[in-house]
Amino acid sequence: MTNFEHYQKTCRAVFLALRETRAVEDFCQEQAIRTDFRAYILRGLSRLLPLRQNTFRHAIQPWLEQAFLALPQTELPVVQLLSDENYPYPCRVDIQGSYLPCWVWGASKQLMVISVIEPRTGQFGPPEVFRRIA
Repeated sequence: MTNFEHYQKTCRAVFLALRETRAVEDFCQEQAIRTDFRAYILRGLSRLLPLRQNTFRHAIQPWLEQAFLALPQTELPVVQLLSDENYPYPCRVDIQGSYLPCWVWGASKQLMVISVIEPRTGQFGPPEVFRRIA
């Protein structure tokens, strides 16, 4: 099993465990997170929790606080984002010669929506649209 396959397996287990947790349900009600956004929010959280890099560890709280507010700002149809289980996910992207920690909100055939993560605070930058290179 490769490291990535192990990571995917861990993320799936974390997602299933979170989905059954009462604390998650309480948090979603407290933050008034729409029911249809919950799986997307949990997928993102389950993909952040197993990571050891500080940049991504710092992003956990901002993700929980900002994700449902940023979804409508991504310039992609929210329904498309919510239904595609491949998104969201953390990564590092080469932007002008620097590999920056990023968050991929979603993508279409031509576009990808990414937020740069501020390494020290974990805060997400505004969602930016990039053209995919064929």
